[in-house]
Parts: sequence; C-alpha cells; structure tokens
Amino acid sequence: MSERAKAFVEYVFRRKKDDASFRSRMRNAGSSIRETAVWGDLVSFCDIEYEDIRSVYLLIGNSIALEEKEINGTYSFGKLLPLAWGDEKNEKLLDEQKLERHPATVRLRRLLVCRDVSELCRVLRPYLRLIRTRRPGELDYVKLLDDLIQFQFGDDCRDAVKARWVKDFYRSIQDRARKPDFEKEEGEGDE
Repeated sequence: MSERAKAFVEYVFRRKKDDASFRSRMRNAGSSIRETAVWGDLVSFCDIEYEDIRSVYLLIGNSIALEEKEINGTYSFGKLLPLAWGDEKNEKLLDEQKLERHPATVRLRRLLVCRDVSELCRVLRPYLRLIRTRRPGELDYVKLLDDLIQFQFGDDCRDAVKARWVKDFYRSIQDRARKPDFEKEEGEGDE
C-alpha cells in the first residue's frame, strides 16, 4: 500500500469532516467543468499536469466526499462489487449456471475490457455510486487508489489489477455461497 495513497485518502476524509467548503468543492469535482476547483488540493499528492493520474485522484476524492461514512472501509473493490447486489432477486443468480447473467458479473466484465485509466475512471464512477449507496463505508479507498495508479503502468500492471479484482470478486461470491450452509450447521448444533 502506497503511503501517498494512504495520505490522500486520510486527507480527504479529514478535510471533508472539518471543512464544508472543501467537501462541496470535492463533491462537485465529478463534473469536468468544476474539477479545476480542487486542483490546488491535489498538488501535494500528484502531478496535476498528467490527466490520467489527476483523473484517478479526482475520482477517489469525489467518491470519498460523497461517502456518508467518515472513515475508510476495509473491503477491496473486487470483493465489494458482488456484495452490492444483496437482494433476493439477484441472490438466485449466484449459482454457477446463472452467474454470467448476474449484474455484478456484467459490470466486472465491462471493467476488464478497459484499456486505459481514463476509460476505467469513466466506467468506475457509476459503480462507486452504487457501492456507496448499497454498502456505505465499506470500500477501501486506499487500495482502490493504489490499483488505479498501478493500472496506468503498462499491460503487465493493468493485467495484475484486473486479475486481483477477478480473484477478489469470485472469492467473495464463493464465501457468500458457503455462508448460509455454515449458519445452518451452527444453528443445528444449538438445539
């Protein structure tokens, strides 16, 4: 985990709590017209001359500013993506035959075809909104920021990030599938 990413995430969480003006600017930074208002806040953390790196920090800062919780979460993006669909309708799609139609799987596949950071940030924005709405305060923004920064360093790094998201995604689904059996076994022993 990079110290710079950790420092940025802590900075945004702290500033949004203490400074309503900062929080408002960072919330509005999701608009390309208003993003320049926070460039001064980004200078300490990234070189704002490079659009790719700037867009990564803007995406994360904007998402944190919109987050209702005041602390960084602990779940990786790949693990949290399928957990955002915890309703009964989508729960039925988690068995192996139907998994390819699950909304989270469709979104994961869309992420996997992203070729550059700009495209990835555009695709991620609504996914982060969904996660903030359905699983507030659970996303580890430091880890996600590290992944997004790594994504720009060539095919090998990009593939490593994608592989990590896929691995976390499917492990999350496997853990979720095993959980009801585990709870049932525990309940039977209590009788």
